[in-house]
Amino acid sequence: MLQAGRVLGVVSVVVSAAAIARAAQAYTSPGLGYDDRQEEDRHALGAALKQNDRGAAARIARRMAARHPEDPMAQYGAGMANAQAGDCEAAIEPLRKLLEPPSPRLPPERLEFIERIRAHVHQTLGLCLDKLGRKDEARAEIAAFCELAESAPDKDELKPSMERLCH
Repeated sequence: MLQAGRVLGVVSVVVSAAAIARAAQAYTSPGLGYDDRQEEDRHALGAALKQNDRGAAARIARRMAARHPEDPMAQYGAGMANAQAGDCEAAIEPLRKLLEPPSPRLPPERLEFIERIRAHVHQTLGLCLDKLGRKDEARAEIAAFCELAESAPDKDELKPSMERLCH
């Protein structure tokens, strides 16, 4: 469970270098049925992530989320890029959208994407809420992270966060 003073005060460490590299790869990989504007946005975000340009990544991700509100990759990009840039207030809405029931119109690969990133979403949301002083909400999100992280496909990558946040 989350303890006061135990969470790192800087949310930018939430997203590991490996996760950023994977995201950059995902955003620059060949299309998944996206339209031209989505492809352009995805490639721009991938390039910003590869260059570790957090400000540009956050701006591009916010634009993507506004243009494509039902696209989980756009929402994830906006939430994570804003958290990485230190703008926790802006990170909360897109991250919470990912925890809502998905649109039935989403293709299976996007539904699978949501399930793969669910633990990361709870972790980042919890740390952002903690940074904003919303301790009860933060505890609930970190508890959800701890529960999901145990069976997450990338459990090994999550292990340092689990050791720091879960008891």
